[in-house]
Amino acid sequence: MTIHRTVEEIEPKLRALTAPPVVLVGLCPHGLGILRTFARRGIPVFALESNYDPPSARSRPGVTLF
Repeated sequence: MTIHRTVEEIEPKLRALTAPPVVLVGLCPHGLGILRTFARRGIPVFALESNYDPPSARSRPGVTLF
């Protein structure tokens, strides 16, 4: 997982996408399940989470923005 603090940091990655990404708000256990489902299918996932403490906020797939 890569943590980015601004949209400008990921702009090049956004421009390189060939499919629309999923934007996921919140990485509670339900959000984590959704993130993993899309990531397994090769769909880019951008997750927004304000609290980095829960283990679900440190999942490998996806990109986290604060």
